[in-house]
Amino acid sequence: MSTLVAVDSVTKNFAPSLSIGERIAARFGSAIETRTVHAVDNVSLHINRGEVLGLVGESGCGKSTAALGIVRYLPRNGRVSAGRISVAGRDVRLRSAR
Repeated sequence: MSTLVAVDSVTKNFAPSLSIGERIAARFGSAIETRTVHAVDNVSLHINRGEVLGLVGESGCGKSTAALGIVRYLPRNGRVSAGRISVAGRDVRLRSAR
């Protein structure tokens, strides 16, 4: 069987948005601590033609974020932070979202 969807080492990180108060404080020199959220880390999977894949895991483990990243429907720019996604051999990361 030929591979229809290939996901290799996909990672998605979200940098939190600063509130207006935090942005003002940062502008005046206050140290504002931000923490990056590592939603998906190093996910790889291959789906062959005719196969069905199910993602199973605990609540909050990144199932939806992984799936939304694969179909390029993530908030902000729709892109994953790192990794390679191809459908029918074509790299889909570089195509515009939506």
